[in-house]
Amino acid sequence: MPVTIHGNGSITGLSVGGLPDGSVDADTLASNAVTTNKIANSAVASSKLASDAITASTLPAGSIVQVQFTTSTSGSGSGSAGPNASGLVTTLTPVRAGSKFFVTASGMSMHNNAGASNQGSRFWLYAKIDSGSYSNVTDTWVQSCQRSGGSWTDFPGNLSFPCTVSYSLGQSISFQIYYGRGVNASSSTYFHHTGGNGNGTRYQQTVMEIAA
Repeated sequence: MPVTIHGNGSITGLSVGGLPDGSVDADTLASNAVTTNKIANSAVASSKLASDAITASTLPAGSIVQVQFTTSTSGSGSGSAGPNASGLVTTLTPVRAGSKFFVTASGMSMHNNAGASNQGSRFWLYAKIDSGSYSNVTDTWVQSCQRSGGSWTDFPGNLSFPCTVSYSLGQSISFQIYYGRGVNASSSTYFHHTGGNGNGTRYQQTVMEIAA
């Protein structure tokens, strides 16, 4: 079929691929000429993405958009029934609105002293916004331990707390685990007991911001 250039500016008879290689450049393409439907599946490789093209604001719900952690070797114990501040504080400034948070802590040498009628311990998660006051974000204690008989016990601590906190973008959130005596307990209890197996042990708290 012959190639015909018509007076109205149209061309007929041109076969697919008939234009010479390199004849259509970026300036020739109309604005928004390449739509999503015209892009083949898997056509955009990771090497073609611009630096910082994927940001925290573009990640889907359920993605971990930020992680912060704190470590310590300090002892933490109290004779009060509690809740008592552990001193292990992790602070972050959320990068998404309405995020959820997952807090974990491990490595502590928790302490029960059954011989002193300290039969157990309880643990809470508290948070504060900016320079405000700490408040419980888990309604009640979320983990407890109990011991019956014997003298005292140090045992490895491992705590996990999923939670939501009310905040505005630009505000910082500080998370801190609180602890106290268990049911019918007396005497002291420890979040981290350096007088026993915890001496010199490094423990940590990790806070993950999860996009809602």
